[in-house]
Amino acid sequence: DLPSRSGAYEVRGELGRGGMGVVYRACDPDLRREVALKVLLVSGRVGHDAVERFHREARAAAKLSHPGIVQIHDVGEADGKPYYTMELLPGRGLDEVLREPGLPAREAVDVIRQVATALHYAHERGVLHRDVKPRNVVVVRETTGWIAKLVDFGLAKLVEQELRAGGEGSSGPTLTRTGEVLGTPVYMSPEQVRGMRAVDARSDVYSLGATLYEALTGRVPFDRATLAELFQVIVQEDPVLPRRWKPALDGEIETICLRCLQKDPGHR
Repeated sequence: DLPSRSGAYEVRGELGRGGMGVVYRACDPDLRREVALKVLLVSGRVGHDAVERFHREARAAAKLSHPGIVQIHDVGEADGKPYYTMELLPGRGLDEVLREPGLPAREAVDVIRQVATALHYAHERGVLHRDVKPRNVVVVRETTGWIAKLVDFGLAKLVEQELRAGGEGSSGPTLTRTGEVLGTPVYMSPEQVRGMRAVDARSDVYSLGATLYEALTGRVPFDRATLAELFQVIVQEDPVLPRRWKPALDGEIETICLRCLQKDPGHR
């Protein structure tokens, strides 16, 4: 059921939900503005780790102020449920746009360029995203072209915290202690798949490359029937050349895409 309020916010409708949280359209009565309100779905299966990931998402994103990154307004808790509010974006997820029926190569490249600029800004400030994918890119079509914003730092890590902890800030980047897979497997870098602790900004570059590959070709770089098979090919195999699917694709763009998808982070 749709709640009427969450803390001080008036809930107007549901925008979407995932494994951990639900996002509502809400109104801030004090400032008289509409916001997106993300609330953690607290249940018996949601433990301390999930709550900490939720708070980490808010802290990491609130640290950033960039036109290509969704702006966090407020963080709090209401009725025992952690929440944060962010700017309400008028656009659609890039994943939805790519299904209907996709983007011309030039427009796809411009969208990914904007996401790359936002990621670079975040990386310079010690924040990794760790879940870059089309669904986490919101795009708006304007007269001058597409405007893209990166959202949902739900798996973000503050790099300086990991460095201070000697790389031991978590039980592993891919799995929680209960075996839950973090991130979206088809966009995971080889080092995420292996569960390596020393995941850095180059992992985001890989995921950005996988997103670019899909934006250019309409296909993900790797797709298998089972998670085990998918992880194996991400680690061991090279993707099909994008120009096999789109022969008219510019060769330099293909080279950039494939460089992002290198298995060795040092080659990206």
